[in-house]
Amino acid sequence: MPLFKRRQAQADAAATIEARGEARLPTHLPAVLDFGGSMFCCTILDVTTAGAKVRLDGPTGGGRPCFGQQLVVTPRGGTPIAAVLRWAKDEVWGVQFLMPITSEMLLKLTSSTMRVIQPRPSRAHIAMPGELTIAHDRRAILLVNLSAGGAMVRIQQPLGVGTALFLTMGDLRPLPAYVRWETGDCAGLMFNRLLPVDVARHIATACNTHPGWLADVIQQHGAVQ
Repeated sequence: MPLFKRRQAQADAAATIEARGEARLPTHLPAVLDFGGSMFCCTILDVTTAGAKVRLDGPTGGGRPCFGQQLVVTPRGGTPIAAVLRWAKDEVWGVQFLMPITSEMLLKLTSSTMRVIQPRPSRAHIAMPGELTIAHDRRAILLVNLSAGGAMVRIQQPLGVGTALFLTMGDLRPLPAYVRWETGDCAGLMFNRLLPVDVARHIATACNTHPGWLADVIQQHGAVQ
């Protein structure tokens, strides 16, 4: 192995050992991984100054970037961070930052999390017709499942990741959201705010959801107060 590459490998190994000794701060922050054209929406689960653990929000379409491949991690409302993919286990991936982030940036990544720093919200599996409003365009959809933070819907035509919209379920008031991921005829939506408790009560009654689902929605609201 050439001297430069050997020294680089030694430096990477030393950085990895040091990063593993650093306390990982939990968060629940939406982000986008950009591998130079291939983009994946994800949620940052925990973070250190040296790297982060993320969970993909949707299927990868059968393709996963190679270990060691460089990418850009862009937290929602934050500064892009250059990184390298180090490991992956199913939908959970580990990335190492090319340069350690500052303590100020680390604090921003963890303190800006307004959503639940708790286990992933439970989902009510329902089959309820609904409607998406994008600007002046209305599209009929089928609501597949629903949680305190978002929903999965079945669509007839592509929406586009990042598209802002309103989700309407029956006679209930529209909920502002945006597209987090999209694959085939399914899309994942993330609400701008947690699902209102009164809307959740209506859904729970109309769709006869498990009692634990409504309790979870109420608990999520209590966690962000």
